[in-house]
Amino acid sequence: MHKPRERWKPAGAITILDKERLGTVFLYSYNERPAAIAYRGRSTKPELHIVRSTQAEIETSVRRWLDGLRERARQIKAYREQRQQDEWSRNSVIRRIKDALKQRGFSYSVTGGRGTAWGWIHIDLLPSVEKLLTPEKRRLAYRELNDVFGYNRGTDSISVPASTAHYREYLERAQGLTPTKIAEAYWD
Repeated sequence: MHKPRERWKPAGAITILDKERLGTVFLYSYNERPAAIAYRGRSTKPELHIVRSTQAEIETSVRRWLDGLRERARQIKAYREQRQQDEWSRNSVIRRIKDALKQRGFSYSVTGGRGTAWGWIHIDLLPSVEKLLTPEKRRLAYRELNDVFGYNRGTDSISVPASTAHYREYLERAQGLTPTKIAEAYWD
């Protein structure tokens, strides 16, 4: 694994660590003038490098930079909390589908896609169960999975496209209900 380069720390610098560990500031003297260099998180590239005529100017600049880091962290936290409360977010729907299947006595793997398929949901046999099945029993298990979701077709896992209409349809299917509306494909 590639090891990151060490941060540049001037000789004789005083280290200031933010209490939330959002950033690190090094205060030092450059040509008998106060200076500061600051890094965000674990970054090896400085975000702030200043030389001023007075120490008060340095302190003001560093304080403003640290306040900006704290504000950004607060915004990210608020956004993540809002996403958790969203009724139709991917993670919420995954949890609700798992719960609906469990209430009906079924145990399947319900996971979210990654990368470019991030919003898609994948419903499959549990890996621990699938390993133990013969090809014929695996085919029957996949047929049962499709029957649970009201499909009389194929012997394959189920992929739920990334849209609220599809999420709603498959949640109703997982609850054993007939979908109120069949979602339409949004791609060509």
